[in-house]
Amino acid sequence: MKTTVNFSVWNKLKLIAEDERERKIETKIVMLKYMRDGKCSEEFNEVHKCVTQFQHNDQLRKRKCSDAYSALTKCCLTHKDYYWPMLVKDKRVSDDFFEQLVIKHKKEREQFLQDLKRN
Repeated sequence: MKTTVNFSVWNKLKLIAEDERERKIETKIVMLKYMRDGKCSEEFNEVHKCVTQFQHNDQLRKRKCSDAYSALTKCCLTHKDYYWPMLVKDKRVSDDFFEQLVIKHKKEREQFLQDLKRN
């Protein structure tokens, strides 16, 4: 018995997966920019540097980066008016906030490209 694959369905699934991957990357970029634009950018950069350095060793990362995480958490709590999306317990609220930032970022980028074409 020969199995046939519907390539149009397969291609649609691939496109959906690629769109989802691009959306996740875009959200991560916007989230990183958001963190760096706030008053805790120095603390965030320390955490990011530490996590990157120990990304392949969870136990070492937890031990080495705990002070940096603590400093970032303390700073975010001090500036919770800005960092509230990172502090809320309901991940859906945070995800929605950053998805809205992604939409805004895309619109600004499109406007910038249109302005470039006009000039």
